[in-house]
Amino acid sequence: MLVSCPTNVGKRSRLSANSLVAALVVVCAFLWSALWPAAGVAAASSPVASSDRSPYLVIHLDAVSSATFFELYDSGCLANIEGAFRNGKVVRQAVSPFCPGTETLYPRIVNGNGQFDACPTAWEYVDRTTGSHTTHTETAVGLFSILPRYALTQAIHALPGLEWLSGWGLLNVGRLLRDYHVVQFFWFATDVRGHMFGTQSQQASIIQLDHFIGNLMRQMTGKQFNLVIYADHGMSDFQFIVDPDRAMAQAAAGYALLCCYPNLYLRDPARAEQVATELAGSDEIDFAFYRSGPGLVIGVHAGGKVLFSAGPAGIAFEHEGKDPFGYSDLGYAGEPLSDQSWLDLTAGASYPAVPVQIFRYMESPLSGDIVVVIDPPKGLLTPTCPAGCHTGLTDSSATVPVLLVGPDIDCKAIDDHFWLHTLYRDVLQIDPSQLSAVDREPHYATVSSRGISLAVSPARQLYVRANVNDEGWDVLGEVSIARTFNTRAWVGAGIAARPTLEDAAAKTPGSSIQAALSARAEVFLGPLVLDWQNTLTSAGRSSRVSIRCEFKSGSLVEWVHPSQLRLGIMW
Repeated sequence: MLVSCPTNVGKRSRLSANSLVAALVVVCAFLWSALWPAAGVAAASSPVASSDRSPYLVIHLDAVSSATFFELYDSGCLANIEGAFRNGKVVRQAVSPFCPGTETLYPRIVNGNGQFDACPTAWEYVDRTTGSHTTHTETAVGLFSILPRYALTQAIHALPGLEWLSGWGLLNVGRLLRDYHVVQFFWFATDVRGHMFGTQSQQASIIQLDHFIGNLMRQMTGKQFNLVIYADHGMSDFQFIVDPDRAMAQAAAGYALLCCYPNLYLRDPARAEQVATELAGSDEIDFAFYRSGPGLVIGVHAGGKVLFSAGPAGIAFEHEGKDPFGYSDLGYAGEPLSDQSWLDLTAGASYPAVPVQIFRYMESPLSGDIVVVIDPPKGLLTPTCPAGCHTGLTDSSATVPVLLVGPDIDCKAIDDHFWLHTLYRDVLQIDPSQLSAVDREPHYATVSSRGISLAVSPARQLYVRANVNDEGWDVLGEVSIARTFNTRAWVGAGIAARPTLEDAAAKTPGSSIQAALSARAEVFLGPLVLDWQNTLTSAGRSSRVSIRCEFKSGSLVEWVHPSQLRLGIMW
């Protein structure tokens, strides 16, 4: 069901109450203007062209089918996205490889590999060549290990009510585009909402993202970058729940080594045909596929059999009984086709390129002896997916949207449909792990009536900071230990000169040089940065809290609690 489009979316002095109220008003006003969902199209146009190759912002939209996305897009509910890609390329029929799940697909997308090789085939799987068993936890750890460090917290932002944290993060994209050639932003909320609440809730989340993209485009006016939005796989509502793992265990009896959808590993692989035939007769399973000699995969279903055979010219499809995929209606007559030709023929069909999907999946040594499939209206029995799932071969799971625009994207060269795992490698021709040419952090210098501060970066994630004020001085080396779209954490060590405890008690001038440890945290909100630093010496602990505003010209204004105003530059 389509959701409706919204129509509006010396001595230190204490800080006075009036000053505090004024500061809070300013911050709240900025938050309101920046984060509150605003109606209308972003004022900014498409990203600005450049003679040099510009950075890429790639937005990963999790678990959204092409049908669900374009129902909103075509009805005008995604005005900001539509405006951003008005001069770009809108692909309605990109096809995500089987099995549709982020744990299996994201590794293939980032490495551009059409084969699974060492990529996971499910949450749990067995490697027949080594006999090793990879658990659900190990797969999750592996997935998070290849996600960008700055994006790790975005999985938490997917929880209902926390999506605004990811929207806040989009306001800080400019900082990451300076440091990375490819910035990946993950909107996981659509997956959570689709699983838990269904399509209508998922579409509401897409509309929310559209508002945040509008804020992003207004903020990025004049900046040079390429913009891509894609969904990694789809999502289907279901009418009733089945338990394929239980069905596999029952059909295999005592021969099951591991049952984890969609894979059944047998202690005796020679029994694959027998077990698959039994599975095809169960109510839980739509298809059961098994290998039958080199270059041949057979699938059994309630209405007959399908055969996928591979040769030099490609993969051929035959069927005994009815054609469950409807390819004969598309003019297919049994000839072998290449992977791309299968996609060209069936991209708009209910079952896109199934011979390629299954055959390539089962080429992996990590796939099961039997691969089962359930399609809508069936859904998986899981405690976290009461409304929707992405399990099968239909277009609702496999066909996804991709939108592209930017100075380095040749929209005319992009096909109207392509395999999603080729997005980075072939379509964009980028390496998502590639860093930009920037080899250091910005330098800072600030001055006030009470002192001066200098921060020089010799390399990425490193700072040498020097501060001189009426309380003493310090020189610290800092290293970045954590980064998100919204925050950054630093730890450091160095030396500091502070009044001794005896001098402070006697109220006499003097200081001593001591070793110093520091911890510093930054919180970003567009051009605003909240900076908190805690420094520990033998003389005691000192803290500094400031808010600075960084202007595009390179100048900055910094307010240091409780009443110090600094002016500075960054370069």
